Amino acid sequence: PAMAAQFSSSPIDTKLIYVQKYYETQEALEKEKETFKTKEAIFKRKENELREKDLKIQESLIKFSKCYLEDNEVKRHKAEEKRDNETKEILKINQNIEEMKAQLEEIKSKNDEIEEQVSQMQIYEDILKEIAAKHPDEYNDIGDIISTHKSFAVNAENLLQRSINAEYG
Repeated sequence: PAMAAQFSSSPIDTKLIYVQKYYETQEALEKEKETFKTKEAIFKRKENELREKDLKIQESLIKFSKCYLEDNEVKRHKAEEKRDNETKEILKINQNIEEMKAQLEEIKSKNDEIEEQVSQMQIYEDILKEIAAKHPDEYNDIGDIISTHKSFAVNAENLLQRSINAEYG
């Protein structure tokens, strides 16, 4: 137990953990950005396709009205059924567009949150850069500090385990 107090988390350990989380968050952000860009491209493509389809449907309705509605009541009735079905399809398409817009907003919001986390983690990266700059003979870069920390953490865990084993073993 006395040894455990010696190996409690120091500010540098905490900072190193935050830096590691920063890099993990940065990777997650990059993946999220790629996913966002892919979804956005798909959304734009589908939106353009839907607009083109909507224009074709509207043109079709206009042409249909001019050509066939004047002929007889049966044809008019068929045209109304077709228009109703197409309107339902357009409503479904518009609903899909709205859902995709909502998803896009969620992705943008999540992206903003991740960017805020990255910004907050920048403090810890700056601290580690400062440490590396102050001790160039020991650390070439942040990676050296992190690997040194990992090594110390493993050694501390081993020493703690030995202490526990010696005390109770």
